[in-house]
Amino acid sequence: MLLEKLQALRSRANKLRFARTSARVRQTAPLIYTPSPDVWVVSMVGHDSVDMYLVAVKSFMVFFVDASIEVINDGSLTAQDQAVLREQIPGVFISNSADVDTGRCPSYSSWKRLFRIIERSQTSYVVQLDSDTVAAGPMVEIERLASTNTGFMIGDGHWTTPVSPRHMQSIAGRWHATGPQAFLERVLADLDIFPPGHRYLHGCAGFAGYPRGSLSREAVEKMSLRIEEGIGRDNWHKWGSEQAISNCLISLTPNACTLPWPKYRNYMFPATNDPFTAACFIHFVGTHRYRDTIYSQAAEQFYDYYNSLISPKPRARAD
Repeated sequence: MLLEKLQALRSRANKLRFARTSARVRQTAPLIYTPSPDVWVVSMVGHDSVDMYLVAVKSFMVFFVDASIEVINDGSLTAQDQAVLREQIPGVFISNSADVDTGRCPSYSSWKRLFRIIERSQTSYVVQLDSDTVAAGPMVEIERLASTNTGFMIGDGHWTTPVSPRHMQSIAGRWHATGPQAFLERVLADLDIFPPGHRYLHGCAGFAGYPRGSLSREAVEKMSLRIEEGIGRDNWHKWGSEQAISNCLISLTPNACTLPWPKYRNYMFPATNDPFTAACFIHFVGTHRYRDTIYSQAAEQFYDYYNSLISPKPRARAD
């Protein structure tokens, strides 16, 4: 009990430290990039995650090829938030989640993001970038996958290669997890979602690539309804179902892969002896986001690199 209380206090302190650290992103110079209709980098952003998102997208784009950038307003962005985003990311396209119809699928925010990605993917390759990420080095794998219109997901060290749906179902049947992905994977082979011989990627939608022309509203809605029938509406309409279906959607695209781990990692999933500086991309999943100061250190490392390339904004002088 005492250790849990101490960890809770540490986590709270680390969260406050990151809030101060991420706020400094507004003192960095606006992003320099060339928008491209071939690739879109799409993120759902809310009022409380503006600074976090700016660290994510600026660190990503400084190591990526030309691409257009879209922010989906989750409904909480203020006029000032949007002004900051437009100042820091010239040319950013801001859309509204309220304008996205998810049909007969679940309707929470991540599903709205997925349906917006479906729209974008009709004519472009789409990279889904979560706000709680930091890029730290050249991402040559992402450039190659985008240029060859190949899907990807960030994964972990336990699931580095695709497996058969039957294999995944057998393993998941021994788990006690109760989220939508766990329920889905326990019946994965029985749902007939995958053609014979097709394999499944057990990954994370927090950083994912959706090939151009790979998605349609009709196909996603049909798959969602089939899964809902298999695991029950109450289980499917919980938070996390969008990630579960994204695993299936990307797995069904030609040559899709999980990214090499630990070069691309979900922080502490699993733990690795490699220092964080050895990674080129880290997703700070909520479970372990503030267990230590690594998130803040990664942001500070990005500032050092970014400011060495582009002079930071001059501070306003007091009269």
